[in-house]
Amino acid sequence: MALDGVRYEAGTSRPAEAEVVDSDEDLADLCARMREADHTSCAIVFCEAESFLAASVRRPEALPGDRAATH
Repeated sequence: MALDGVRYEAGTSRPAEAEVVDSDEDLADLCARMREADHTSCAIVFCEAESFLAASVRRPEALPGDRAATH
């Protein structure tokens, strides 16, 4: 999962809040898309379960006309 605007828990490297930019089970594909989109300063995290997403990061609400990528 690629995260932007990350705010970390104090004293840890665990994200407390972030915008999910993109996600993919294939790390190479995810990184290639991030380079193509010029998102070169995103944090990349590995998630084993959906519970990580629900507890740790927020997804921005889609704006009308947004073409959100689903991977």
